[in-house]
Amino acid sequence: RNITITTAKSATYLENVGLGISLNLLLTLVPGVTWVEFVPVGLATTIGFMLLGWVFDAVQNPNPARGTIIPRGGRFRAFVGLVAVLASINAIAALVELVFDLPIRAAILIVVPIFAFLWAIVAGKPELPAHSSMAELGRQSLSRFPEVANEICIMTCVGYLGLLIASLVPSELVSEFARTAHLQNGFLAAALCSLVLTASLVGINPFITATILVTSVVDAGLQIHPILLIISLQIGWSLTLILSPVTSTIAIISGIVGQSATTVGIKWNGLYSATILTIALAIFLGLIGP
Repeated sequence: RNITITTAKSATYLENVGLGISLNLLLTLVPGVTWVEFVPVGLATTIGFMLLGWVFDAVQNPNPARGTIIPRGGRFRAFVGLVAVLASINAIAALVELVFDLPIRAAILIVVPIFAFLWAIVAGKPELPAHSSMAELGRQSLSRFPEVANEICIMTCVGYLGLLIASLVPSELVSEFARTAHLQNGFLAAALCSLVLTASLVGINPFITATILVTSVVDAGLQIHPILLIISLQIGWSLTLILSPVTSTIAIISGIVGQSATTVGIKWNGLYSATILTIALAIFLGLIGP
């Protein structure tokens, strides 16, 4: 059970440091913020997620029953190597962003294919020459592209739908509502974070909710720091991945472990998500304030 919960939580870590769709979307919609500027806040948030997740795993299930952990022959250095690969991709993408003045999403699209080809040469089958390893990578890529067609289509549609709905919302109305409700800075961040998470629980994709909210806030010129705007939506979006029964993360994991999406999301990750949300709202309202 711990492994299942931790696997779900790991999706939230990637979202906060650059490889997730949410951050790349928000950086596109919020002007004047680069990935390098956001990284300190995103990294600190990721570390906080990880530490709190470790505490919950240790407290909720400190002594797994015999037989629940099956040795797979893996080594800790393999895990360190995986982390090093992910860190290298992010670091190289950040360097490309700085040197060529490209957005991080474009830098990642450039770096990942090159990294994959080089990896195929270095880590491929020893008996195959370099050109054969690269050819095998090409064949596998082409054969597996159809497997992600549905996901690409869904992401494209919900992204377009969010922008379309946001364009229909009058910025004057948003500005007037925020002024009347005294929503700015920390209060606005708390409201945005809560809205994204709440909407996901009733079946609204966070892609749509976050797109509408960030576009409306930017167009209306509401008073909130750009990085605070991004991190508030980022936290709400990340929590939907491990809590909402309608998200793909929970759907996939529930199918693997043979449990309902409600059990995996609400029962197993509910308290953890509520704790993260409470801490985030306390920081927004207490340290940042109105």
